[in-house]
Amino acid sequence: MIWNNSFNKDKVEFNVPEGYELYHLPEPIEIINQYFEFRSNYRQEGEKIFYRGELTSKALRITPEEYPAYQESCQAMEKSFKRDILFKAKEADRLN
Repeated sequence: MIWNNSFNKDKVEFNVPEGYELYHLPEPIEIINQYFEFRSNYRQEGEKIFYRGELTSKALRITPEEYPAYQESCQAMEKSFKRDILFKAKEADRLN
């Protein structure tokens, strides 16, 4: 497998749903190896949630022998995309 060095940055912003408050944000993740560097984090500012993800590809060539380790790293990165942000109803809304 061969690819070019590359850099990708994702930024997403969304609002906390009306009547809810943030209950849980995923912890930041950082994966650094000889194939790529991946960082992702979430933060809250007021009623907004911000996500930032960065991927820097470093490998120009992955040999068949290296592929299992590369695949394992990719699976760890993919797993990070499946983490949940949790909200709960605000106290006043639960009592009504």
